[in-house]
Amino acid sequence: MTHTVQEARLLAREAAKQKVATQMGTQNHEHPGYLRLVELLETDAVGPVREAHIITDRPGRFWPQGVAVPTDRPKTPSSLSWDLWLGPAARREYHPAFVPFRWRGWWDFGCGAIGDMAIHLMDPSFWGLKLGGKVRVSSMGPRPNSQSGPTWMITKFEFGQRGKRPPVDVFWYEGTARPSEPVARELPMNGSLFIGEKGRIAIAHGAMPQLLPKEQFKDFQPPKPYLPDSPGHHQQWINAAKTGSPTGSHFGYAGPFTEIVLLGNVAYRVGETIEYDPKKMKVTNHKAANDLLRKDYRKGWELSE
Repeated sequence: MTHTVQEARLLAREAAKQKVATQMGTQNHEHPGYLRLVELLETDAVGPVREAHIITDRPGRFWPQGVAVPTDRPKTPSSLSWDLWLGPAARREYHPAFVPFRWRGWWDFGCGAIGDMAIHLMDPSFWGLKLGGKVRVSSMGPRPNSQSGPTWMITKFEFGQRGKRPPVDVFWYEGTARPSEPVARELPMNGSLFIGEKGRIAIAHGAMPQLLPKEQFKDFQPPKPYLPDSPGHHQQWINAAKTGSPTGSHFGYAGPFTEIVLLGNVAYRVGETIEYDPKKMKVTNHKAANDLLRKDYRKGWELSE
């Protein structure tokens, strides 16, 4: 939703203040597979979940990361207002390595693979497991590059008890990173695996959830659907704009979710486990990490709190 934790907080706050229709672009939030998965998680179909794993093959062949800033100076296309495209980012020379799609791999413009894909793939975890509150975050990967995101990264989010829900560890894998067995065997690429006390749930992006082991759940009767079917992500947005009806991924939901996701990059870039308190919007155990919760803006593009 945003480039920094601070931006996510400010945007969610302003949306609530202005009482306007909002929606983050997580199209699969309205997919029947996600709706049914959340119902399974909320009703403890596999017992209390204490571990979740999510994986993406990005950046991979989709866009480069872990690369140096190019030194050649090609001509800026006449159709592109480069200064306007840069927006709040520090001034730099045009290069096709940054636009139109590959911007997401550069720290000045994007948030790497976790910022690009976790907001989609971690959505049912955030929703169904009611993630939130104080969290410990640790990330590992190649030596950090000051300009570009990593070619691979593994992030661990440790959440404490939420109401009656037990503590849960959520693992994120990107690029060439893979989990160990037996998780690797059941975790679908670009999907999730939830490990409960009585079984497991696997789901691929855009698919329906599967309960595992299959033999154990062959006679399982899922809960009667209680989350309303959606008219679709785009139609939901049109309805919200016209009538004020809420969207599933409104900024009150998407803002706190975005904050959690972006903490993975913060932990990776400082190279240490961080402890984040959302009430204070502060990393409480690493002073320098707080500098990465916000950023500097080019003159004329500043934000006011």
